[in-house]
Amino acid sequence: MENFAVIDLGSNSCRMTITQIQEDGSYAVTHRLKEMVRLSENENATDTPTLQAEAIDRTIATLKSFAAVYKDLPNLTIKAVATAATRKASNQKKFLKRVKNDVGLDIEVIPGTTEAYYDYLGVVNMLPTTNCVMVDTGGGSCELVLIVNGQAKNLISLPIGAVSLSEKFGLNDQVTASQLFKTMTFVDKIFNSVWWLRNGLNLPLVCLGGSNRTLAKINRHKCNILNFEDIHGYRL
Repeated sequence: MENFAVIDLGSNSCRMTITQIQEDGSYAVTHRLKEMVRLSENENATDTPTLQAEAIDRTIATLKSFAAVYKDLPNLTIKAVATAATRKASNQKKFLKRVKNDVGLDIEVIPGTTEAYYDYLGVVNMLPTTNCVMVDTGGGSCELVLIVNGQAKNLISLPIGAVSLSEKFGLNDQVTASQLFKTMTFVDKIFNSVWWLRNGLNLPLVCLGGSNRTLAKINRHKCNILNFEDIHGYRL
């Protein structure tokens, strides 16, 4: 029996899944943990993206709590990856060194295209779809994949996300029509620059990421669906 822990450090949240794998190849998820670390908070306050001290402290505390869960597990393999917030941070190396020193964890910073490809693998292996446009709306980036006949025909990672857009346009609890229009115009311009998206017109849209999960939960709750958090494969 082996234990496989995956840690996903995003711009907004940090997640860990631990899967127990048996000798016959069968497996079962034993732990699913999530903390809102908001690593990218105020990262773009200056012209040089920089992870802030408070955000780093929150993240280190969460990673320590995760380590307390997996540290005594036998035959353990850990795969830890970081995405947009860490990817663009000017103090990336300093942050990763502190994680190593304080937690004993090596984190791999993956390129946006790799993040998009991992998203694609999840979609084609977990959902009954062979032709679609996939969008992963994260906190600091957005991944798009055009899937044709089960293959990733085109993919891209865009440097826009729920957190970065909210900070850029001041989208807080009270959003004005002007703020919303400016944000939509900005995003529309970026999406229009992705030429191959027009090849996905009329295809199903498969949505990943925290923002899209929240939209699905809101819709299920509005429709009085009892277990509104059970959103995998849910159609809007």
